[in-house]
Amino acid sequence: MADEVDEVDEALVLTRVGEDGVATLTLNRPAKRNALDDRMIHLLLEGVDELARDPAAKVIVVRGAGPSFCAGADMSGAAGGPDRGALDDRNHMLDERYGQFLRLWDAPKPVIAQVHGHCLGIAVALCSCADLVVVADDATVGWPLPLGGGVIGPAMALYVGLRRAKELSFVPMSSLTGREAAELGWANRSVPAAELDATVAGLAAQIARVPSGVLRMKKEAINAVYERAGFREAVRSSASFNALAHTDPDLDEVRAVLRERGVKGAGAYFQG
Repeated sequence: MADEVDEVDEALVLTRVGEDGVATLTLNRPAKRNALDDRMIHLLLEGVDELARDPAAKVIVVRGAGPSFCAGADMSGAAGGPDRGALDDRNHMLDERYGQFLRLWDAPKPVIAQVHGHCLGIAVALCSCADLVVVADDATVGWPLPLGGGVIGPAMALYVGLRRAKELSFVPMSSLTGREAAELGWANRSVPAAELDATVAGLAAQIARVPSGVLRMKKEAINAVYERAGFREAVRSSASFNALAHTDPDLDEVRAVLRERGVKGAGAYFQG
């Protein structure tokens, strides 16, 4: 499997394991800026699980093909709102969408998110469940349209602090540059975009030299601290608030703007 590229289910996710033990999972929907739907999330996390079982893979890097890491959730049909009740909506988010990103958090191997271009909405939640985040200086780490109760803010508060997490969550379509995301502590470091590939490759190769069992113990030890601080609960409980928000009739105003103006136009409207 080393140094070979496997195309998984129409190449939506590409898997590669190098001789140095660094594995990459590449979101490969560049025409849609790697927008995530349930199918793509499933493929990505199946790839994580497979690499977790592969003794040749020591470190897992998640990256995106094309101009952006990930433009967030696939918004197809979003203007009409979810076609399910609050309970089913919550379970869908936990079982099929961002709740499943905890599989990165629980993976027995280090997971590095390599972020360039745009990292929006659900993609921010994905990266928050990775072990390390390396981001291009000029990347945009952004919040989505105000269509839910906020699935990013609760976990984000554990990285950037309460006040800043609230500001980012309350202001529609708020965003951080890659440099700001690193300065606030959400990302480990930011680098010029031209240096991103080499920086992540070098960091991952260094980590891959450490015995796998030692890496697993180090990850579990640090994660245990954040578990006690409420990280897992922050991810899971936010699904309930998000599902309840989807039932709020006030969201009809947002959906109307989305129907009339489209995603880009609605974004411009809420940014003022």
